[in-house]
Amino acid sequence: MSTSDIASVESASENCLAQRNDIMALYESSPVYRVLFNEDLFENVVRLLLGLGKGRNHGSVASLACASREFMHTALRVLWERMWSLVPLLKTVPGLVWKSSPINSGDGVQWHVVVPQDDPTMLALDTAAFRRYSAYIKCFAWLTNDEITPGTFKFFGLALSSVRPWFPSIRSLVWFERRMVVTLPPVWVFGVPSLEGFFITASRYEKWTLINILKGLPERCPDLQHLSIQNPVHPEDTRLEESSDFAAAFTGFLHKCIEISSGAPNLRTLLLCVPIQWEDIMTLAQMPRLEELAIHVSKEEPKDFEALPVFAFQGLLILKLCLETLGGHGVVVRLLDGIGSLRLKDIDVSIAHVAPRERMVHQLFETLSRSAYRQAVERLAYKAAAHQTDDSSQVLSVSMCTLQPLLQLSNLASLSVTVPNLYLEMDDFCTLSKAWPHLTAIDLQQTAGITYIFPVDWLAPFALYSLKLKTITGIDVMEAIPGESLAAFTDAPNPATPVEAVACGVYEDKQSVRDYLGVDFFFLATCHVDHSQR
Repeated sequence: MSTSDIASVESASENCLAQRNDIMALYESSPVYRVLFNEDLFENVVRLLLGLGKGRNHGSVASLACASREFMHTALRVLWERMWSLVPLLKTVPGLVWKSSPINSGDGVQWHVVVPQDDPTMLALDTAAFRRYSAYIKCFAWLTNDEITPGTFKFFGLALSSVRPWFPSIRSLVWFERRMVVTLPPVWVFGVPSLEGFFITASRYEKWTLINILKGLPERCPDLQHLSIQNPVHPEDTRLEESSDFAAAFTGFLHKCIEISSGAPNLRTLLLCVPIQWEDIMTLAQMPRLEELAIHVSKEEPKDFEALPVFAFQGLLILKLCLETLGGHGVVVRLLDGIGSLRLKDIDVSIAHVAPRERMVHQLFETLSRSAYRQAVERLAYKAAAHQTDDSSQVLSVSMCTLQPLLQLSNLASLSVTVPNLYLEMDDFCTLSKAWPHLTAIDLQQTAGITYIFPVDWLAPFALYSLKLKTITGIDVMEAIPGESLAAFTDAPNPATPVEAVACGVYEDKQSVRDYLGVDFFFLATCHVDHSQR
């Protein structure tokens, strides 16, 4: 929303009010008037107009606002409720000269303020309008922070009082970096009791600003429920790194969250790109409201493991773990073994650098099979795509023996396994198709240069036994082997599976594979097959 849009709403409304028929005022106390011209109804109409016009029907909103002075407040509240730019808000400060210049990419313009010669910290700015409109903002998402110059952002950071936050009523703040522009705001800009969601990206250049934010968040934002700190989309040399300073600040943040909330912090979501220690995991385990946790696990294991408390992570629903290697990594196994939530339904384990040995993968899956939440797991994703191994004598293949413990996850609906090599026999496909009655998607990816290729007719059990399966992806297939006979499927309950999409790499003639899939999977709507490059 631009400044001109805001001005048009206000000026049109004020002009209409001045010229309004006085007869209408006679009926403002009547029940009919109160029914037809109430604030809640007008708010719904405004939202409908903005929705139909994709946020551009400001003229229609201005016309409706003319009906009553009270409706002017409603129109402004709706228009300012969600903002994606700082420019309209900063332009409410009068007496400043703004100039614009095209962005190099040609995507929009960049604004900058002609900074007065006086010290900006001594400049007496009229912030009455700024405070008025900023109070309306409930959700702010700044995804294009190159729309103003860094100097302009710094100017307002110094000129506006640090005693008053920029967003006094904010509930959700999204603040992403772009094009290596360092603009992470200080905590006083957004740190208010109403803040519930804080989603930012931060580079290593802003480590100390981020540390100060972590120190101030618990006291300024006691009702914080969602915290996400991710790396910006920049080259890896700008990413936040594991450091003792950040580790100490994050540990202190977690302890303050528990202290301020009297042992029951409101934190429901934590997404963090910087590796954390076992001590922090122990603290997180005491947060009963925590539902989603996505963390990088530190490669340094503690010398003495302290066991997780009873009923650790009792409210956890979604868990995403990222680590460099599974080798010698007792943290992950101890964490998965100690989670007490009976509702954990989504698990994602990603190994970034070193592919683990098959024995270790089996141990990981075995931990899941004996867990308290094994009957609740609906989605499991395991990704170890790297070809490097921590033991050159070990083969980087995963077999049915490795996958066997996963058969205990009886309510599994989605399985995704990405490994260098996946070795399966004909009977293994039959076992997988019968294991999970609620399975809707299966994705088996191989990333090595030379992979195992499976005859396409080995997929037949999925067409016969997987009653809810919708998609099959990732499996490298070839034409059926001449003369090879499949086992008799006399107990097959379903002659026409509901599979709608198959996407796989094909080693040989893809048309014959496509024809075979079209016969086996009767409801197939999408069949994407490509020649394998391996």
